[in-house]
Amino acid sequence: MGQDGNLQTVTFPGLSVLFNTKWHKMMIGVERDQVTLYVDCQPVDKKPIKGKGPVNTEGDTLIGRLDVDADASVVFELQWMLIHCDPKRANRENCQELPATEVTTTTLAPPALYLLWF
Repeated sequence: MGQDGNLQTVTFPGLSVLFNTKWHKMMIGVERDQVTLYVDCQPVDKKPIKGKGPVNTEGDTLIGRLDVDADASVVFELQWMLIHCDPKRANRENCQELPATEVTTTTLAPPALYLLWF
């Protein structure tokens, strides 16, 4: 939720590499004025955000949607999810838990990942 009380959204276009049959490690670093997306331990994109307001922990969290149909959720498997208060943690992470053949170079191509947070 932004300081103005409105929901903030960020869209990261061109992430078709996520929608294949391989496991990927996706990390998001949320700082005061920007969101950074990491895929397979590589920074992919940064997007600006407005100042954040209070965080509401009473409700649901939407992890991702395709930008071509914002009313439909993306079908994907989530093996592990960690929410951490350190926005720089993704910079220090590695991909040792992924098989070597799973770590790929991210290329920009449709579809996009649509993120929402409150």
